[in-house]
Amino acid sequence: FPLIQGNKDVVLDKIDQIVLSSSLANTMFGSEDPMGKIIRVGQIGAQTSFMVSGIAKDAPINSTVKFDALARMESNPDNRHYAQDWHSNNHNTYVKLAPESDPKAVEQKLISFAKTYFPEENQSSDKTRGIDQFKVVKLQALKDVHFDMAISGGKGAPLPVIYALIGLAIFILLIASINFINLNIARSFGRAKEIGIRKTLGSLKRQIIVQIWSESFFICLLGFVLGLTLISIIIPLFNARFDANIGMENLLAPGFIGILLLIFFTVTLFAGGFPAHKMAGFNLVETLKGKVSGNKKSVFRNVLLVTQFAISSLLICVSVISKKQLDFLRQLPTGFDQEQVFSIPVSSQLNGNKLLDLFRNRVVSYPEVVSVSGSGVNLGKGKDRRTARSVVEWDENGRKISADRMTVDADFLKTVNIPLIAGKEFERTDISNLKNKILISESMSSAIGIENPVGSYFGRNSANAGYEIIGMFSDFSLYSSTSESKPITMHFAGSDPIHYIFVRLQGAGMATAVDKIKEVWKELAPGNEFLGSFLNENVNAWYSNESALTNVFGLASGIAIILSCLGLFAISLLVIELRMKEIGIRLIVGASIESIVLMLCRNFLKTISIALLISLPLAFLVMQKWLENYKDRIQPGIGIFFSCAAAILLIVLVTVGYQSIRAALAKPIISLRSE
Repeated sequence: FPLIQGNKDVVLDKIDQIVLSSSLANTMFGSEDPMGKIIRVGQIGAQTSFMVSGIAKDAPINSTVKFDALARMESNPDNRHYAQDWHSNNHNTYVKLAPESDPKAVEQKLISFAKTYFPEENQSSDKTRGIDQFKVVKLQALKDVHFDMAISGGKGAPLPVIYALIGLAIFILLIASINFINLNIARSFGRAKEIGIRKTLGSLKRQIIVQIWSESFFICLLGFVLGLTLISIIIPLFNARFDANIGMENLLAPGFIGILLLIFFTVTLFAGGFPAHKMAGFNLVETLKGKVSGNKKSVFRNVLLVTQFAISSLLICVSVISKKQLDFLRQLPTGFDQEQVFSIPVSSQLNGNKLLDLFRNRVVSYPEVVSVSGSGVNLGKGKDRRTARSVVEWDENGRKISADRMTVDADFLKTVNIPLIAGKEFERTDISNLKNKILISESMSSAIGIENPVGSYFGRNSANAGYEIIGMFSDFSLYSSTSESKPITMHFAGSDPIHYIFVRLQGAGMATAVDKIKEVWKELAPGNEFLGSFLNENVNAWYSNESALTNVFGLASGIAIILSCLGLFAISLLVIELRMKEIGIRLIVGASIESIVLMLCRNFLKTISIALLISLPLAFLVMQKWLENYKDRIQPGIGIFFSCAAAILLIVLVTVGYQSIRAALAKPIISLRSE
């Protein structure tokens, strides 16, 4: 990151030096030179002084690494503890390799490093994967970090979602292009005499192709300009919905404009060129006599129709299954009360422990408030959109134990309504004796192999050296279904920071209680945004990506089926028009209206059935792969696919049936009359 002021070689040589971003420096100092100025950072009452040693250019909007200020890691009071813990995961490590280095070769050298500092992991790996396969230290290219949600902070969209959106755009564009071809070909039979006269007057085939293609070009150009106009209108809505920062400058970048123009010319050449070539090839004499006709069993037309409906059917199945999976995830029991518990994120600038005590004293007397507690992590994803996880690992009687570690305040279980199975939870009357006390989940009891764990010690298997288990609670969902589920240990917060305050409410006046809580917050934390939310909102936010993807697929499948039906309507109109004399003769010789309608619908239903035979197995395979990302998932039954197939066939029957009935009811004399 380039510096505007300061020397990059010495800018952070001292622990008390700090580098500000250009925007933060401007906010704090305005036109005054910030270099050498002293600023105080941290919670009120426990601030650290730093001297401004440099001003950095603001990080780009799309950068994974974002900052307002940069300081040495050693300035963090907890750094001494983290620096000695090889299992600490509180920060990322960046390694710059020499230009001639091979990352794979470096990884191989790191195997011996891993053996030394992670012996437990390597011993277990030796038995299962072989000595040349285990390594717990891996290198990841910086460009790959950008789409790694675990490292980039969980913001943005995972690559599979981005690829899915690009795929949807291509599918819809392909369906629209197929429709354009079919409509142009259908329209060509009405222009047969015009083309014949142009040929008679001396027009060459290439001139007719250019004329017809240029007509298509201008229609596509109109759609292209309209699309760009819609983008400029929709971008602000998109940015607000997905917390994005896309600007028109991104869309006007030369590379992006080049991609758009390439797509535009490819589509116009594909969608306009083929009909133009076909129309220019009409026989001169036949066109002047008005005897141009199309093949009612055109293989190319049927292939286009199969492609259209295969894509549409695939999108409908994907949309239905993703919606069912999302509903299933939202209905999973979490193990805590979602409806009556309110969660409030605490800014890192505030002392959460002191604020919790002040807040509890103010609101506990409200009749709507049952209890108040706090925690270092949230339940679900709150409006601050932060997700933190602390995992601890150790050996217990020869077994490797891995668990999620939570710091909580007194009465946490009661506040969020997590059942206590045995023992007692942390109580305010016993705060002085809670230093080495711990609560564990039911699954944690199974992991350490103790059936009745209350009163037991673990960590070093001796009193005063490990943790004493004073209570056991029911398992609950600390993280979403997409994350690995681990046993849970709860430690009393003490001096550990509280980042979230939980308030359990009751009665019909919860909305009024929330308003009261907001007023108390304004008094106790002036200038800090109130980001409170109920836990059911937080749990739903766990699956915001799935929800957005489901909505997008639902919209895309709706657009796709509408476009496909428009294309089918045009094709059925064309085919029926070509068979009008045949229909007239059949009616004269005694065919019933029902038999005529069945005859006209049969071929279309066969074609669509082929599309379904292609798309349904593909949808099953795609969604099975997608569902593997969830430990809790639905099993799509054959009924879902039959329902989707039945819906598609019904839509086709209605679309084609209308034209067929209309043709069957027409008077035969009209279709049999010759010019």
